[in-house]
Amino acid sequence: MTSRADIWAAFRTMRIQHPRLHDVAGVMSDLRECRRRTPHSEQGCASLFADTQSGKSTAVKHYIETKVLDDVIAAGELKGDGLNRVKAATLQKRVLHVTLTDKATPKSLACDILDVLGAKYSAGSSTPLLMRQAYVLLKGCRTELLVVDEIQHLSLTALRQGTRASSSNQFETSATNTLKLMMIRGLVPILFVGKTEARHHLFNDEQLAARCVNEINYGRLRLEIASEYKIFKDYLGKVGLMLREHGLFPECSNFLSGDIPACVFEVAGGRLGMASRLVEAGAERSLERKGTTVNRDDLSQATDEWAIPKGHIDYNPFRDGVRRAILK
Repeated sequence: MTSRADIWAAFRTMRIQHPRLHDVAGVMSDLRECRRRTPHSEQGCASLFADTQSGKSTAVKHYIETKVLDDVIAAGELKGDGLNRVKAATLQKRVLHVTLTDKATPKSLACDILDVLGAKYSAGSSTPLLMRQAYVLLKGCRTELLVVDEIQHLSLTALRQGTRASSSNQFETSATNTLKLMMIRGLVPILFVGKTEARHHLFNDEQLAARCVNEINYGRLRLEIASEYKIFKDYLGKVGLMLREHGLFPECSNFLSGDIPACVFEVAGGRLGMASRLVEAGAERSLERKGTTVNRDDLSQATDEWAIPKGHIDYNPFRDGVRRAILK
């Protein structure tokens, strides 16, 4: 029998193909290939900025669990038979996915990298010593790309105050300089991932901005753009199928009938990750009524009991109708 834990676990490991995943994968592969061709030259960076619950981190994880692990298996470093890709993704070092500690400093950045590398170190060591250890291990592990996630933690003070970071902000400058130095020394290219509002704080550094070779478009999908609305609907349809494939419900859930796509789009604000969260909350409501699928009423109830209280939306489009214009 399905439990709430089953639902939560399934949505944490669920990976759904959509065009924007390929955009992220393409840029990450190009950064790695450039690193392989120019191992002794300065490296560049790319950025992936988007609002919360847009699926940024999931896109990175998906790339590592597919392309990167395929490369590692082809190189004979891992056996593909019976491989748990989600677990293996945390063990490989070819592409390092580092999530920054809150209120990040150069020292905490070094520790974050060492933690992902699985290295032993003394927290009392100096920043230069910790960073030197990280450099040596990154080279030894043949790391081709460093993904720095939650980049807004580098400029947390400026973000909370709602002010523009300046060159006098030592908290931000010292941390970004550490990352910039990695690229200047040719150690590794970097993909910066974070919230939309963090972009100008990071690229306030002109030298760092000049090194950005690609800013990946991962903003909110727009209802009025047919191709973008199609991405959303295709994604939503696959989520309905995944609920059955993951063994959560005996029947596939149809999220493409009637006004369901438009209503989910409104609640999610054009964010794929937020759409998944709404469906997850709807699955819990279906579980409570012992349903065999997640239906429109479950999503409406989830909007009332989860989305509105969380501040994601201030009304229920399933009940009150979508306020914005809908594509014909």
